[in-house]
Amino acid sequence: MAARRPTDRESFADVFGVGQAKLEQFADVFLAAIAEFEDA
Repeated sequence: MAARRPTDRESFADVFGVGQAKLEQFADVFLAAIAEFEDA
């Protein structure tokens, strides 16, 4: 996550280890955190 910094659900799904369950459960939370970090 830290190295790839996905910006959307599609790129989040491309991260190794992220399957459908993790995509649905964590994508929105991680994407929001990454966006906040990028804006800081």
